Amino acid sequence: MKKVLISYGDHNYEESLERIKREATSLGIFDEIFLYTDKMLPANFSSYTKQYSRGGGYWLWKPWIIHHTLEKLDEGDIVVYVDAGCTLLKHKDWEYYFNQLKQKEAVFFIATGKNKKWCKQAVFNYFNPHNHLWKFANQIQATFLIIKKTTSNNVINHWNELARKRADLFIDVPKDEVKKEANAFKEHRHDQSVLTGCICFSKSLNNYCFLSEKMEKRYRNGQAVLASRISSDVARGVTIATTPLSRLRTFFNIVFIHPLRIAKTKILFRLSRF
Repeated sequence: MKKVLISYGDHNYEESLERIKREATSLGIFDEIFLYTDKMLPANFSSYTKQYSRGGGYWLWKPWIIHHTLEKLDEGDIVVYVDAGCTLLKHKDWEYYFNQLKQKEAVFFIATGKNKKWCKQAVFNYFNPHNHLWKFANQIQATFLIIKKTTSNNVINHWNELARKRADLFIDVPKDEVKKEANAFKEHRHDQSVLTGCICFSKSLNNYCFLSEKMEKRYRNGQAVLASRISSDVARGVTIATTPLSRLRTFFNIVFIHPLRIAKTKILFRLSRF
């Protein structure tokens, strides 16, 4: 079983790609490291990077590089995707994540934000125009995900197909149409919103491991990935305070809030299919 780490960056993230390569190598857990750039994209995806500046083409390249990597691997191999702005850290969580893939096909991380706030109406209507219950579920992070190569990989295949054929689902809501969105809507989360829909309506939902995200803040006891969102060698992750109250709050979240969030997300995903 081969473990492959992949990331992507344009000229703004050249240093970050080199840094993340060093970090991944130092962990000693990856058999291969693939670093993609905008120059490696096929013509249709390359055109997105020129047409849309945000996210190097609204992150439409992301499903393609994951799909492209999976196509080159053998069944049972593992792809770890991580945004180039993240920081990779040595931590026991890596072993825990990989162990989940002995029984599951993917590990997805649940964000704190809900779809009703971060997903535009067009995406809800595409997946199920009659049932939008999943808008009350939390989004699945596209910053960091782990996929095992299987005969189906239907989430990644669907995500990649939409990136090729329905780029309109990924892009921002035009300013003159924002007023048509729900009152709770704040901003579209592009690749992440579409990924969440693909997971929600996947036929393989039982085969996925869902965990609460552990990357948006720096944890006192460490973590595998920090979403530091950097384009230099300086991480901007927030360090969690070490006061007794903050430690109690973290403990409460891990023991009670995170399991409830996972259960609620899976229930709402299922109810959204009707």
